[in-house]
Amino acid sequence: MRVAEKSEWENGTAESSGDHKTLVAFVQRAINTQLTYPAVDPDAEDIGRIVYLDAAITDEDNLESADQDAYQTTFTVRLRGREDTPGE
Repeated sequence: MRVAEKSEWENGTAESSGDHKTLVAFVQRAINTQLTYPAVDPDAEDIGRIVYLDAAITDEDNLESADQDAYQTTFTVRLRGREDTPGE
């Protein structure tokens, strides 16, 4: 996921890098609090059924232009689960 914005100098909304970091924190909080896992059809075959265990925000990378006129943060939302496969 990428969160990017321009500074107020460039007709954007970020007054400073602190404003951008606050926005990123709100985006990550929204992801964590509104997280839902894909529904598993209870009548589906067991072959390849995924059971989701958790999610994590990883690989955060903050970029700021040299003139501080643009801000960008990228991160990965990783779902961790296991595949239930029937025994033979």
